[in-house]
Amino acid sequence: MPNPWAIVVALIVWGSSLAGAWFYRGHMDEAAQIAALDTLRLQYDAKVQLAQHQAEVETTQLQTAVGTIADNLNQKLADDRRSYVQQIHAAQAALAAVKPCPVPVDAVRLLVAPAPGGGGAAGADGAAAGAGPGPAGGTVDASAVIASCEANRAAFDRNADRLDACIAAYNAVRLKINGSP
Repeated sequence: MPNPWAIVVALIVWGSSLAGAWFYRGHMDEAAQIAALDTLRLQYDAKVQLAQHQAEVETTQLQTAVGTIADNLNQKLADDRRSYVQQIHAAQAALAAVKPCPVPVDAVRLLVAPAPGGGGAAGADGAAAGAGPGPAGGTVDASAVIASCEANRAAFDRNADRLDACIAAYNAVRLKINGSP
């Protein structure tokens, strides 16, 4: 009959060797997992660095392209501004060379603003009294007619803007009071 102590010792040695092998295998598996994770991390870091480098290169290229476009636009604007200023000077010189154009006062009586101190009273025919240099005849320069028309248009626009503001204020109050348009 075998020695029971020998069997117990053999079982303990056998069990501890199995436990040791199991722990050793777990340790080796953990090391393999850590190595695999480190490899994946290194690959990921390499890809991230490559992507960052490509992004920096593309950003630099785009900034260069945008800078070139902006420079071209600034140059075009400067050229257009220079051309526009030259055109303005040429038009002003041509305008200065234009001879006065006399227009009969009777033809533009309603378009010419009343002379200062002329009273601005309407005559029998509805024309403003005091318009132009003479009561029933004479001439006025076309530039005075144009200036008067522009002043009248500006006054009309101001009055139209005031009217629009008043209507908008009235509608806002009416909407606030009535609750509907």
